[in-house]
Amino acid sequence: MTGFEQLIRGVIEAGQQSGELDKMLNAEWLSYYFNNAFTGLRVLAKTTDETEKLNQIIETKLSILSKAIFFVNSRTIVLVKKF
Repeated sequence: MTGFEQLIRGVIEAGQQSGELDKMLNAEWLSYYFNNAFTGLRVLAKTTDETEKLNQIIETKLSILSKAIFFVNSRTIVLVKKF
């Protein structure tokens, strides 16, 4: 498990303990998913100069992951930034 995956897993588990996230979610597998999603975006950002295409992909990803912005201890972890 990478450091990023450990960070995300910790955020998910904290959300589960506070009651903000469903305890039935598998924190380990979700951390792998988020790592994969954001790695893909980073690779795409480095391999395309089509800004509009990249922004549309980011918007789509964010709409899918909109429920994945976690609020833990009054802090927000923002994982993707629009270019």
